[in-house]
Amino acid sequence: MTSDGAGAAAGSAPGNARPEVVATIGKLDGVHAGHRHLAARVLHEADARSVMAAALVLHPDPRAVVAGTEVPMLSTVADRIRRLRAFGLDLVEPLHFTADIAALSPEAFVARLLDRFRLAAVVAGPDFRFGRARSGDVRTLERLGRQHDFAVVVAPPLTESGEPVSSRRLRAMVEAGDVQRARTLMRRPPRLTGIVVHGAARGRALGFATANLDPRAAFVMPANGIYTVRASWRRADSAAWRTADGVASIGVRPTFGSGERLVEVHLLDTDEDLYGRRLTVRFLSRQRDELRFDSVGALVAQMHRDVERARADLAFEAQVARGAVLDGSGLRVVGHDLADVCRALAEALLQRPPGSATERPVRRPVSLEGTGAANVVRGWLAALAAGGQDQPVWAAPDVYYASERCLHAVVAESASAAPSTPARAARLESLTRTDRGLEAVVYVADRTPPAPGAAFPR
Repeated sequence: MTSDGAGAAAGSAPGNARPEVVATIGKLDGVHAGHRHLAARVLHEADARSVMAAALVLHPDPRAVVAGTEVPMLSTVADRIRRLRAFGLDLVEPLHFTADIAALSPEAFVARLLDRFRLAAVVAGPDFRFGRARSGDVRTLERLGRQHDFAVVVAPPLTESGEPVSSRRLRAMVEAGDVQRARTLMRRPPRLTGIVVHGAARGRALGFATANLDPRAAFVMPANGIYTVRASWRRADSAAWRTADGVASIGVRPTFGSGERLVEVHLLDTDEDLYGRRLTVRFLSRQRDELRFDSVGALVAQMHRDVERARADLAFEAQVARGAVLDGSGLRVVGHDLADVCRALAEALLQRPPGSATERPVRRPVSLEGTGAANVVRGWLAALAAGGQDQPVWAAPDVYYASERCLHAVVAESASAAPSTPARAARLESLTRTDRGLEAVVYVADRTPPAPGAAFPR
């Protein structure tokens, strides 16, 4: 069903043979925590049946084909495929949704799937719909499964604040400017891509040259306001990518009488000519609303404060990216959220990746519950320490959701890694909320820190 050149993942059946799979089907826009929870169930069911884990990514949005409704995207199809493969799925393919596909009955749609795959099972959420006019549901799928000898696994949705995590919710968060919360659930900053175009050059005259973006209408646009951002583009003289941090303004420039809505990006410490380039902007955090100032001087003073705030935000980003550091008698970790903290702890405490260079580690879901964030962290530390003792060695953790009640992750696992090397035993000393996120300090039982602030040896 690959129809746009993205192709199948490595590990698919040779030639024209139909691979045997456990599969899920959906738009999977954003590959957010809810999608990852579904994909984790696919990994579990595929491992239990010793078959491949697969996903079919529908695009464009069926509403655009059936009703002509433009639905802005959180991510491109190529990006969804790349991230799902990185999560551990063996086979990820695009399914180009056309009027012909929309007209298929549920029975014909499943027949089309069976032409491509030997279905061992289909994993779907309780609200899954398919076929002409969304006439098929989970019960329809179960009936067809009995007819064609494949199982149907109904996976409960991941919930946050009592509601399922969905692309619809994520779009609403981004459109409201809540990029921090959207980032937590997407496990990466929201982004958009557009072409740099000529503007009024007003920013340059004020000492803040900007790249004016003509964003693709297909992307979800954050609310008007000022944001700390990270931008990337291809260099003019090579295929290499360059990245720079900055401050973005989305809005109508009310101090100058308002106008059309634009995205203007002031890049820090770079003056490269970007006209005509395609720029991808990642929204790291929201600083403030768009404001109208009484004078240009007041606006410029605020712009200087915006840059100072961005540099502070970016310093915190660097701390998060650095991972765990030794601080006094403990291991110090900072993160935007609890999932960041747990991921960084796992990367520091797990001593090496499992298996041989030729072995493909199994990606396996891990879930645990707790009462309070500190207890969730303690449970995670205990689970990490158990690796390599009564179970295969863990590595490459992807903590895709963590809250005060639970943690969900996928880890690489290998029973053949020898000798088994468990994670260093660690005890949580403190978990503190800061103005930008969380900070955890743990005591590592088998190591004395050589110097405060040193990178943690792995």
